[in-house]
Amino acid sequence: ETYFICIDKAGNATTSTTINTNLSVSQYTFAWFFNGSPIANTADFYVATEPGIYTVEATNALTGCVTRTIIADVQAVLPAAATIQVTNDFADAQQIVVTVMGGLGSYEYQLNGGAYQTSNIFDIYEGGEYTVHVKDNLGCNEFTLTVTALNYPKFFTPNNDGYHDFWN
Repeated sequence: ETYFICIDKAGNATTSTTINTNLSVSQYTFAWFFNGSPIANTADFYVATEPGIYTVEATNALTGCVTRTIIADVQAVLPAAATIQVTNDFADAQQIVVTVMGGLGSYEYQLNGGAYQTSNIFDIYEGGEYTVHVKDNLGCNEFTLTVTALNYPKFFTPNNDGYHDFWN
């Protein structure tokens, strides 16, 4: 199985993950290993705080035979970065595009407190300030980004009728 832990910019784990054998402690004894080296743990679970390969050998308490070997790959989720931009200030319909670099997993995007979506693109039709919240499905990276859409008019009519008389 694959597990994930979050790593901060300094390289320290900010989360842990529990590897559980789901086997009975009354029927089995357990020997744990981290990257091939023994770990001082005899429980049916282990709380991993470092990325690497964790192995547990479950030995049948009655027969003394190793009956199960479980391998867990704990991967580090490094910090990600995100940028935001608005396309074409002169278009009737503009798009807000969020780009995430780094990290693992899938990201979800939310515009101005609305529903989350898997697409990193939002269609907008009015100028103004927009807030996009981004989160990954592993719980390691979250961002709140703001952007201003200008939505310039394509024309102005300086005929003193009160509509589109000035372009600033």
